[in-house]
Amino acid sequence: MSCIDDAIDTYISRFEEDKKYHPQIVQALIPNGEPTYHWYYRSDKYIKSIRFGIGSVGRIDEYDGHPNEISSNLVEHFALNRFIHDSKKTELAETIRLSGFTTFSKYFKAKGIDFLAS
Repeated sequence: MSCIDDAIDTYISRFEEDKKYHPQIVQALIPNGEPTYHWYYRSDKYIKSIRFGIGSVGRIDEYDGHPNEISSNLVEHFALNRFIHDSKKTELAETIRLSGFTTFSKYFKAKGIDFLAS
């Protein structure tokens, strides 16, 4: 599962619980503020990210929990200045949720889109 699949699936599954807490898909930033190729789910109440690598920074362990409970070795990677809101991916997650699908892959399968075939 890709980080985007995981972020969208988490948005869909947590929306009702987190809707008052600004649920969104975000893109991780490296320390100098440049975007990475990693997206994850974030609300004011909950963060979910699969394990990922950032060039010279190395591998970042997965995280699944409250923003205030992040371990000291991960806190800088999920700080408020280390992500940007991805409105397109958040809108896609909302479209999928409102369409009644429970996962990113089920939505695209129903639409006849097969990413593995391309």
